[in-house]
Order: sequence, then structure tokens, then C-alpha cells
Amino acid sequence: MASKEYYQKYKERTRKQQQEYYQKTKEERKKCVRKYYEKNNDTPEFKEKRSIRGKKYRSKEKEKIRKYNKIYSKKHPEIKLKSTRKCLEKIANELGMRTYQFSYALKKWTKNVQNIQGSYCAVCFSFSEIETHHLFEKAKYPLLALNINNGIVLCKECHVELQ
Repeated sequence: MASKEYYQKYKERTRKQQQEYYQKTKEERKKCVRKYYEKNNDTPEFKEKRSIRGKKYRSKEKEKIRKYNKIYSKKHPEIKLKSTRKCLEKIANELGMRTYQFSYALKKWTKNVQNIQGSYCAVCFSFSEIETHHLFEKAKYPLLALNINNGIVLCKECHVELQ
């Protein structure tokens, strides 16, 4: 009987000690973190360095991802086609059309934009590899996808630079 009581008291005492220790260390950690952020992050120089570092990292990673996606889409054209179809279906549904109707309308939109603006690049005035570009993206603004005023004629090089 005495051993059970002793064991329960011992258990309670150790639990209290653990809780006190945890509270102390938790408060100390908070103080250390606060001091660090007050010391470093509140200065405008540190914030500027951090943002520049992040921008450089993101731009490098974007290039890597673009290169990987190009290679992947060349190796797996069926997956590229599937994703293109999904995108077309989504926009077509928002416009109340079927996919084949939307793709046909998109081809007509391309021809109309080229007929109105001329079949040469609006930036460098070249006639080779002409493409039409949506000023407002189809994915973000599906209602403007077939608007003639939402297009510009570009050559392939200028189109890649613009995107």
C-alpha cells in the first residue's frame, strides 16, 4: 500500500518538474527567437538582402523548371495533349461551349487577329513563324479568350520573350 502511494507521489512530482522545465525552456526559446528577430529582421538591409536572395533563387528555379517541362513535354506528347485538352474543356465550359467548338473558335480568332493586325510581328516586323498572343491570359480571363481586341501578332522569338 505504501509503495503505491509513494509511486503516485513520485509520478506527480516528476510530472510537475517536467512541466516546469518545459515552461522555462519554452519561455527561454521564445526570448531567444524574439531577440534574434529584433536584432536582424527589423533592419531594412536584412529585409532587402533576403528579398534579393529569394528573387535570385526563384528566377534560377523557374529556368530549371521551364527546361525540364520542355524536355518532358517533348518526350511525352500524349500527356501534354491531355493537359491541353483539360484546359480547353475548362475554358469551353465557362463559355458554355463544347471543347471542339471552342478549339474551332480559337483557330478562327487567330486568323481574324492576323487579318486585322497584319501577318507580321508587332515588335520586330518579321514575317517568319507568326503566332497570336493573348494579352490577357485565357486561363485567368476566359471571357476574353475569343475577344479580337485581346490579341497581338508576334513572331515565335518575341512570343517566347514575352512569356
